[in-house]
Amino acid sequence: MAEPPIKTRLQSTELTNQPTPIQDKLNACLAADSAHIKPGQKGDHVAVIQKALNTIRLRKPDLGLPEIKDSEGDFGSDTRTAVLTYKTKNAIKRSGQPLDPIVGRMTLTRLDDDLMNGPVPPGKPDPATDPREKEGVEALLALNRSSVPLLIAKALQALPKCKAALELAKRSPFQAGHALLENQVGIDGLNRHFHISGNNLEVIDSVVGSYKKLLEKVTRLPIDQAATDYPTFVHDAPELAFNRDGTQAKVPAFSDTQRGKMFFNPIYRSFVPGAKEPFGGLAPIALQAIQIHEMCHFYLSMDDGNPANSTTARCLKLAQSFQLFVMQLALGRPFP
Repeated sequence: MAEPPIKTRLQSTELTNQPTPIQDKLNACLAADSAHIKPGQKGDHVAVIQKALNTIRLRKPDLGLPEIKDSEGDFGSDTRTAVLTYKTKNAIKRSGQPLDPIVGRMTLTRLDDDLMNGPVPPGKPDPATDPREKEGVEALLALNRSSVPLLIAKALQALPKCKAALELAKRSPFQAGHALLENQVGIDGLNRHFHISGNNLEVIDSVVGSYKKLLEKVTRLPIDQAATDYPTFVHDAPELAFNRDGTQAKVPAFSDTQRGKMFFNPIYRSFVPGAKEPFGGLAPIALQAIQIHEMCHFYLSMDDGNPANSTTARCLKLAQSFQLFVMQLALGRPFP
């Protein structure tokens, strides 16, 4: 029997759109046996593998993959069992060697292929009409929820450093080179999404204040978030569900203050190449940041709008500004 193939590069959004330190570990795992991901390891790269397995578990129930209940980023017994099951079902092993629970080059290749090419089991109902779709939304919400406070905390760590670097640049431009370089992603994000620079750096305090308020509300997310099927979304928010030309709009969530919930509909799903729009899905970082976007609406009464076409004062009230800034920090670059 021929051994499973090994790719030269990863292609799926879930395994390529990660912050640089995580991406480097995934790429190294694909490139060399010495960088394989093994039981006992801990880190964000392990969390990516756990999320990939969970996504495939939901997409391909026929595989019988077990639910992973290990702590996020901890390659424990549940993750080990899930990896072994996945490799057994897909015959991922080298000739003449026993099956093992290691995520190596062949396993990562198959995960990448399944994330790209296995979006919908045959005969699955249309997400635009199936009321059971909200079960998948609930699972994905729970999966991404733990990343929300981490993204907000990253912003709260970066903002004071950005402010200090900009202050130093005003006082001593020749001494500020290192600080500006070290914080260039955050400084660029402030300028890009809030129009904040050295001329109005005091506004950073307002940005910090809003993120702190969001962080205080994180524990309420399981209570204040809710999944909904697409027909219910269309009924409850028709003004959001359709574009002006009558086509379906790609709106994955909306806040309903009267019913006291942030509602997420089946557009809130992992990226699936080739799936019909608006159900093509989104990258993991986008799904996580969408939760922050809805928090801005729900808890801080912020509006929608394009930061690029807004003043600084307006950006401080835009959910998009706070969403895009955390995404830029997490990815180490602007989100396209």
